[in-house]
Amino acid sequence: PLSTKRLSDGRILAVWNPVPVYTGRSQMVDGVWTGARTPLSYAVSEDDGKSFGSPIDIETDPRSGFCYTAIFETDDGILLAYCAGNVDDGACLNRLRITKLYLD
Repeated sequence: PLSTKRLSDGRILAVWNPVPVYTGRSQMVDGVWTGARTPLSYAVSEDDGKSFGSPIDIETDPRSGFCYTAIFETDDGILLAYCAGNVDDGACLNRLRITKLYLD
């Protein structure tokens, strides 16, 4: 799954995480479904989406999953909301996490 947002300066922000078919990781960790939805990463395009910079990881916990992102631009950064959860939570959809990104 991929979320994108055209920023006020014209750049495009893409946020995604690899899916199990791509990574080969199991969707289960210690008997709990995480969807293999880690890492959660972002990249920025400065040429209208023709190319993107190197991915930057936001979340990397292998015992967690991160998905269903929402992107909101503020005056000084990006608010990123997404579902999160880990083995202790019982699934990757049990928490809402909000993170602020500061893009160069």
